Amino acid sequence: MEIDDLVTGKVKQLKDRGLNNPYLKAFVVAGINPVRFKPKELVMPSLTETLEKVLAAAQKFDPDRIRTEDLAQAGGPPEIAE
Repeated sequence: MEIDDLVTGKVKQLKDRGLNNPYLKAFVVAGINPVRFKPKELVMPSLTETLEKVLAAAQKFDPDRIRTEDLAQAGGPPEIAE
């Protein structure tokens, strides 16, 4: 719950800066995911170690460093051509 509270707070800070996107929470979660780019050959850490790393990353996540371009590059579904 502590991690979720931190992520929710970071999302609120981003929204307060005018960044409104339906994928904002997913963007923050992806930014604090410690196993996102871990090679498959390496042994994955235990759940406890992973949660500790996620918590530390969530605490260090700085919404002020996020630019509109960063969020735009994160993707989402393609726009529908009319």
